Amino acid sequence: MPGALVTATSPGDVFTGQTDELGRYIINVPPGEYNVSAARSGWTFSPQNHVVTIGETGQANLDFTGTAPVAAVTGRVTFGTVQSVNGVWQSPHPYENNATHTVTIQGPPGTVRMRVRIAEMDTELDFDFVSIVSQSGTVVAVYSGPRQAFWTPWVDGDSVRIVLTADGTRAYYGWRADRFEAIVPGAPLQGATVRESRSGKEATSAASG
Repeated sequence: MPGALVTATSPGDVFTGQTDELGRYIINVPPGEYNVSAARSGWTFSPQNHVVTIGETGQANLDFTGTAPVAAVTGRVTFGTVQSVNGVWQSPHPYENNATHTVTIQGPPGTVRMRVRIAEMDTELDFDFVSIVSQSGTVVAVYSGPRQAFWTPWVDGDSVRIVLTADGTRAYYGWRADRFEAIVPGAPLQGATVRESRSGKEATSAASG
C-alpha cells in the first residue's frame, strides 16, 4: 500500500517514513526502544503498533495489514418509462467528401438511455462511416455501406451524436433517422434487490426507491 505514514516513537524522539508504491518503508533510527505504528486517512491497521528494541547494529522488519475504509453505494430504483419521439434528423444528401458531419439528438429532460431508428443509410462501403457516439464520447457502434432501416444500440446518457466521416473519393446518400426512444425514470420501485457483485452484499429498495 503506497502513501501510508509509518511512525517510530521513543521517549523524546519521533521518526517517520512513508510507504512507496510497493508498500515498503525505511526509517533510520538510533538504538533504543520504539513504538512503531502505521496510519493513512480512513484506514485501520493490524496490529495497531509494534514495540521493538533496536541495538547498535540491529534491524527490524515490521509489517502491517491495512483495511480500507467502508464505502457506501447509494441510489434510487425507479420504473423506467420509454418515450418514443418522431422527427427527422439527417446528414446532407448527398454528403460532402473529405468532411465530418455531426448531428446531436437530445432526449427529453431526465433521459438516462436512448436509441435511434435509422430509416435510411447509404455510404461508401469500408471508406465512409456513420458512428453512434454517447454523451460521454464513447463510440457505441460504427456502420458503413448500404443498410435497411435499423435501430442503434441503447446508449447511456440524455443525448446521442451521429457522426458521418467521409474520405475524398465518392459521396453517397448519407443517413436519415425518423425516431428515437428514450428511457426516463418514473415512479419509485419498492422491494427491488440491489446486489454488489464483488462482496455479494444486498440491499432492498425502500418506498422512496
